[in-house]
Amino acid sequence: MKTKRFALLPLALLICGCAPSSPKGFLTDIEPLQELPEVDQNRLLASTSLHYAQMGANYDGNYVYSPLGLALSLAGTALASNGSERTLSELGIDEEGYLSLVRSLNFDFKREPTGPGEQGHNSSLRCFAFLQAIGGNVSVNEEEASHLAELGISNISSSFKTYKDDAQAVLDELSGREMPMPEFEIPSDYDAAAACYSGVSLIDSRPEEGIVKREFASYYGESIDEVDCQPIDGLYRYYDGEGFQAMRFAISATDMTIVLPDEGVSLEEISLSEAANEFEDNAKATLLEGYVPYFKLTSQVDYTPYLAQFGIRTPLFGRFVTSLPLTGVICLQKTEFEFAPKGVSGKSVTVTAAFPEAGDVIGPEPIEFDVNRPFYFVSSYRGMPIFAGSILSL
Repeated sequence: MKTKRFALLPLALLICGCAPSSPKGFLTDIEPLQELPEVDQNRLLASTSLHYAQMGANYDGNYVYSPLGLALSLAGTALASNGSERTLSELGIDEEGYLSLVRSLNFDFKREPTGPGEQGHNSSLRCFAFLQAIGGNVSVNEEEASHLAELGISNISSSFKTYKDDAQAVLDELSGREMPMPEFEIPSDYDAAAACYSGVSLIDSRPEEGIVKREFASYYGESIDEVDCQPIDGLYRYYDGEGFQAMRFAISATDMTIVLPDEGVSLEEISLSEAANEFEDNAKATLLEGYVPYFKLTSQVDYTPYLAQFGIRTPLFGRFVTSLPLTGVICLQKTEFEFAPKGVSGKSVTVTAAFPEAGDVIGPEPIEFDVNRPFYFVSSYRGMPIFAGSILSL
């Protein structure tokens, strides 16, 4: 049996690890997601969110982002743009889809210790979106206001400053004041706009894992000694694809997936969303031994040029909208993520604004899995990517 070294030291986000490009079928009209089984809906949403989030990837250094935070902010902006002049049906939003979005915007889980000696192993995920129509005569109707009230949003004001202050208060509670929201300004030539701030906060604790010291070969050809790593030894879901290997291990409530390009293959040559799909289709329980490096990342990304290039017209919002008649999209995100012996933690704030205009926008021998070179990672819950990123150097 061939021996594989899967050394994931330089994390490279488990996303679309390639230059921005349109994935097949993602920017065309497709059958409504409501007609697909829920498992297929979630998978398509996950794959598309990885692609869009990866568009801002910077291969000049380590990088992390929140696909879930981006999806919530963009989808919320689409809904907030639905002023009194537009009905839900005109935007392709049905009541069932709208309520589904409302529920997803408030997603929250908590896992308490299950027995003695498990103190400090709590896990929690909070997702929140604060959205509003801004400026001019744009407003929400009574039905929409009732849905927003379910989100805890009662002060629907046309004042952007008031909205921003309210949103900041919510996100301060979620993310902490040490991580301020990204800033943007509404162009003066627009008299109507919609905006959404989303927050994602994750803590997934576990009994503390051991630490081993291993060498890591960075993207820049450097070899770094004495990097702290988690040992890998046992049965894991594993897939040996063309140009890469991938494996997944559990934290507590969430999973971590590592995509490791083969020796001599760069991160840019591997599409994270395609690799993730292949992994889901083909991964099997395999005996592995090796290590995965621990890391801590902070990134701020401007998605504005990529959304302007490709538009927001994808199955990412297919559960809620079939077409998104918005232009002038501005989107910024700031994210922190840490993988440590005690588990994973992360927080992300995304702000999006869009301006309605004419036209569309859119048991055998173990396989060695040593993460000792640049790689992608994805932190997910029930198949939905919460955080993802890449490591070039440690």
